[in-house]
Amino acid sequence: MALKRGFRHSNVLGSEKWDPKLFIDTKIIKLLIDNGALVNQKCADGYLPLSLASSSNRDAVITHLIKKGADVNGVDSKYGMTPLMYAAIAGNVYIVRQLLKYNADLDITDKWDYTAVMLAAQFK
Repeated sequence: MALKRGFRHSNVLGSEKWDPKLFIDTKIIKLLIDNGALVNQKCADGYLPLSLASSSNRDAVITHLIKKGADVNGVDSKYGMTPLMYAAIAGNVYIVRQLLKYNADLDITDKWDYTAVMLAAQFK
């Protein structure tokens, strides 16, 4: 098992090469976090786990990441976007509400000075 081969303290939920398929199953996320994966560590491409989950519409994974301390206002290195921005672009109202419930900041702007509301309007 990968956890026994040194991935215990690896970045972005256990993988330097980020694979969004990890978000298919909440059990995988729970297993990785319970074995030391860091919920706020960016992958090699600069994305946060919560941002990737927000763009892939994985409600249960998002809730679990937040409960384990994921930063709802964390900004990725590539575009300067937050999980709220990714959820807004994906058009997932439920995830947007979840993130706002946990104090996601509507005023943060990405590297092009767009807010989550502006992105939601642009990508609707």
